[in-house]
Amino acid sequence: MTPPNDAALQEAPTRRAGSADTSLKALLAERDRLSTDCYYGVTTLQLKDADPTRYERFYSALRVGLFSAREVSKFVSASPGSREMGELLFGLLTPEGDPIGISQGLAGSLASMPIGVRWMIVNDYETNPGIREGDIFSGDDPYTMGAIHPGDCFTYLPIFYAGRLVAWATGMNHIMDVGSMIGGSWPPFSQDTFTDGFVMPLSKTGENYEYHAWWLQVWKRRTRAAVFNILDEKMRLSGCQMIERKVHEVIAEFGLDYFVEGTREIIEDGRRDVKRNIRALAVPGRARNAGFRTAGYTGVGVLFPLADREYLIHFPIESRVDGEAGLMIDTAGASPWGFHSYNGFPGALHGAAYLSVMDGYAHGSKINYGLMHHVQVGAEKGSVFNPDYEHAAASNPWATTVGVISGAINNASRGFLARGYLEECWTGEASWDGVQGSGILPNGQGWGFTNLQFVGGSAMGAFAYKDGLPTAWTNWNHRSDIGNAEEWEYVTPALYYIGRRLVPEYCGHGKFRGGVGHSATYVIRNPGRLAVNRGGGTMARGTVIANGMAGGYPAPGVFVKTYHETNMPKRMAAGEPFPSSPFEIDEFIGNGQLKVRRSTTWKQDTPPIEMKDGDIYTHASGAGGGWGDPLERLPKLVAEDIVNGWLGVETAREVYGVKFDAAAGGEGLDLEGTAKLRATIRKRRLQRGVPVKDWWRVERRRVMAGDFITTVRAMHQECMTFARYREEFTGFWGLEADFGFDDEGERT
Repeated sequence: MTPPNDAALQEAPTRRAGSADTSLKALLAERDRLSTDCYYGVTTLQLKDADPTRYERFYSALRVGLFSAREVSKFVSASPGSREMGELLFGLLTPEGDPIGISQGLAGSLASMPIGVRWMIVNDYETNPGIREGDIFSGDDPYTMGAIHPGDCFTYLPIFYAGRLVAWATGMNHIMDVGSMIGGSWPPFSQDTFTDGFVMPLSKTGENYEYHAWWLQVWKRRTRAAVFNILDEKMRLSGCQMIERKVHEVIAEFGLDYFVEGTREIIEDGRRDVKRNIRALAVPGRARNAGFRTAGYTGVGVLFPLADREYLIHFPIESRVDGEAGLMIDTAGASPWGFHSYNGFPGALHGAAYLSVMDGYAHGSKINYGLMHHVQVGAEKGSVFNPDYEHAAASNPWATTVGVISGAINNASRGFLARGYLEECWTGEASWDGVQGSGILPNGQGWGFTNLQFVGGSAMGAFAYKDGLPTAWTNWNHRSDIGNAEEWEYVTPALYYIGRRLVPEYCGHGKFRGGVGHSATYVIRNPGRLAVNRGGGTMARGTVIANGMAGGYPAPGVFVKTYHETNMPKRMAAGEPFPSSPFEIDEFIGNGQLKVRRSTTWKQDTPPIEMKDGDIYTHASGAGGGWGDPLERLPKLVAEDIVNGWLGVETAREVYGVKFDAAAGGEGLDLEGTAKLRATIRKRRLQRGVPVKDWWRVERRRVMAGDFITTVRAMHQECMTFARYREEFTGFWGLEADFGFDDEGERT
């Protein structure tokens, strides 16, 4: 692209914002001083009130520029993650870094954008290295610039007009390989930031709209997917330049003063929209949820001695609405940070929290800093979401923060239900998984990859009135898309798809069930040397969040299975059928068609697994959570699920209390037998039930004795290092304030 104002580039000022002599630091201080309840002191929307049509036309022009930047620039990328799935986001920011608007895409990165600009301002980038027209700034550091994880790379372009810095254009996307010791973009085993991969604070990587040669060489030397990562860089810059041109056009039409005041009003308008919807939809009070994430690091001590243990990461999600329609999403009581991949700095947590607000309360088009200004997000210093150690690993905080999104959405749904908005109530759970790895192809070419397909789509959770849909959404990208298998194959040349299928029974059950999850299965052919691992959310050892909605089952976690030394090459050469899903693989093994020397079911994160010719890798994710008691599901809906292959007869009987004769096909539903069976199950529930006071006494004795497995005991002990958790734990169980456990589990 031809840079705008090219002739004046050499004369461009180093720093000018607000007015000809105002520095960015001064602007930021003024913005912070004026931003009380309203944004930047904007108490009335003067431009909107004076001429609402002109105001909306002004905003629409900027928004169209953002959408166009995304839809056009993504074709510069070679990665299906960007080009097909839209794993990217563009934003327009004020000079101080506040988002005015964003494109569609990875909307949670809205929270990261201002952190990067503030970092540059506070650290005096205006002076050194200087901020001039045409300068390019790039980075991916979670600590200094708020990137959710190092696989999310950002580009910032300052926008000048008439010698004044008036805005920033920014673009980000999820890259294919981050240069960690483990191939892919979310290394599942990392002790600290030094094993997270290529982590770079914001740096000036180009001038005059052109990248420095050294920066492109860094991508070649420090990552395994240089071609993709370099083209992603150029994609982000192209989009930023498109945004810059649109800003120049808008200022030329509306005037600079209108642009400055109008962008501030847009942010305040967005804040009011969120507040208005909270007031209409929520109930003052608090709603609570909780999630857990395991990190099976036992045995890694040879490489990572500080990390050699089993972690159970606890993250509570409490949503508090006050009488003035304020909202606080709080994680106080979360586990402390640890020597594992699943810590996250505030950009990750805030991004997750804001996504839940977008789904619940931000129904207009003005998704911007106004949302961030109105909604508070809490994380205790030293916790897994706010480490007090700047070198803490943060290679995959999305494995935990996605649970925060899910829990906060479900908290909001409880408010909708209390207000009678049944149609707005649903289960916002989503699990995700990505196959990734690295190796050397037979021709000697090194490579690394991340297949982002199941980051791009999950099943919807159940609604309060209907079932969820499969592969229909994600709660972090509102333009969800898993991409075409053929596109992914060319970037993963040793992994050949033999199936992408929906997985029967893989859902959260309920009166209305969640959408069933999906699977992908690959056969490995001519890999040379190849090691595959996975990056993702909750594994099969747990659920996405701890509790379901209205008696429904929460969404199940992810599973991975690998099969080694198979007869697949022979079957393929002979044109014989082969399996296309995890369950078909088991059937083929059972009837002797598929020969397998060894196999492993991975219920937690995998280490790098060496895969050879003919091996099979299969994984499943993306199941949705259920809503309501399964015994209240209409028997005919259960029967339809059985006939359609989504539910087995045994599960229908045990979970839903439905009697069905499979031999009778569509006529197999036994309504009389179902009524009797459900009555029996309800009676059994009552017989098993105990009064809460009796349950409390029994469990309190267990707590007093430290009668937990080691991992759970360690989680409680670590969480009690935070006052909020200690107060709640000791208060609920009637314990002394200094209660605790020693290393052997004895109370102290």
